[in-house]
Amino acid sequence: MFYSKDFLNHLKEKGYRKKTIMGYAYLLHNFEKYFDNHGIIDVEKITENDVLEYLIVLRNRKISEKEYALTISRLRKYFQYLEDNNHIFLSPVKDYITIKYQRNRYPTLNQKEIENILQNIKTDHPLCIKGKAIIELAYSSALRPREIYNLKTTDIAYKKGLLFIEQSKNQKDRIIPVGEKALF
Repeated sequence: MFYSKDFLNHLKEKGYRKKTIMGYAYLLHNFEKYFDNHGIIDVEKITENDVLEYLIVLRNRKISEKEYALTISRLRKYFQYLEDNNHIFLSPVKDYITIKYQRNRYPTLNQKEIENILQNIKTDHPLCIKGKAIIELAYSSALRPREIYNLKTTDIAYKKGLLFIEQSKNQKDRIIPVGEKALF
């Protein structure tokens, strides 16, 4: 028995996002399928060498560094859950080191470039004005794209110069200041 459903329910109870839980479900499905094909149907029987062989198979499939690092990290969390809930005695991946991968760094704009963009936006059409306001707001408040998309006019405290961002990253609410130009 692999206790995958128990683990996924545990993640739901902890407030993990649906997309993250789906990622874990996909990983665990493939993990169970691999070991089932190798005659191991109980997670207690999986050894450190078994997991290492599984990871070598994944590595040979030429998966990305990010996906490989994420797999190790998620397997560590899964086995830690099994250990904490007495489904296994000791995690076979306890001593695995999570690999750091090089994240894609997107180019950023400096202040002059942003100011140049804002000055060159035409304001002869309502959509242009709206676009300029969105860029100004994003720049002055360091908003994430999803936060801009979900923003409502009721989330703006004009007199105080604050924005209320509901369910931001990690499902947390936050209040942030807004530049004066962005408000008016």
